[in-house]
Amino acid sequence: RSSYELDEVLRTIEEAKSTRGCLFLHKAGVSMTLDQPDMSDKCQHHFNRSIDCYLIDKDEEFRKGVFPYVMKECSNGNISSSSKYFRGIVLQRLPELIKLDAVHAAQLVGEMFVGKLSMIISSLEKMDSGRVAYSFLDAVISGKLNKM
Repeated sequence: RSSYELDEVLRTIEEAKSTRGCLFLHKAGVSMTLDQPDMSDKCQHHFNRSIDCYLIDKDEEFRKGVFPYVMKECSNGNISSSSKYFRGIVLQRLPELIKLDAVHAAQLVGEMFVGKLSMIISSLEKMDSGRVAYSFLDAVISGKLNKM
């Protein structure tokens, strides 16, 4: 048993609106619950909330840290059973990631979901009058990916 109750500490840190403190604790929550029996929902919750913490931070460069974090947790090196659930969460959050940085999001899709590209584009076309799909496709064909 740890020396603190994660959920209680998180509640306190969230009330204080310390996104980076919450991020640290949610990442710890992912690590503690990864591949634990009956903990997949909790693990997914912490992963999803980690993404939230990145996206709501005031510092744009810090927000972009979501991309390497997501890649690390979903990488092929991470053979956890939670990895497939994490990928589902990333797909759900993809429009937000595209709005944050379309080029980084396109790179993420290219590395994680290359076989699902047509499905992803189809779902993006239905969002925000096609603006999300446009931003994504612009990032793909603009040549900006080559500069990363």
